Amino acid sequence: MDPASLAVPARPPEETPSALAPLRVPVFRMLWLTWLAANTCMWMNDVAAAWLMTSIAPSPLWVALVQSASTLPVFLLGLPSGALADILDRKRAISWSRSSGWP
Repeated sequence: MDPASLAVPARPPEETPSALAPLRVPVFRMLWLTWLAANTCMWMNDVAAAWLMTSIAPSPLWVALVQSASTLPVFLLGLPSGALADILDRKRAISWSRSSGWP
């Protein structure tokens, strides 16, 4: 037998995925853009609150307290809420939140 006839046919090179490939999906793109807009607004609010506090009370302590008050809930509630979201049944959690009167 000829060794050339036993060779595996060459496969075309597969396209390597790019970092922006998920943005081709319209639902993910809309979710990502909404997240970007919401976080940009939150960052602008944090900067404005710190700037206002420097003009009201130039003490660095008050500026730090304002920043802590805005970020502390994220640190304190982020991990437990993520764990709770993993534990609970999604359908029940969504139906409970929708029936509780939250928008």
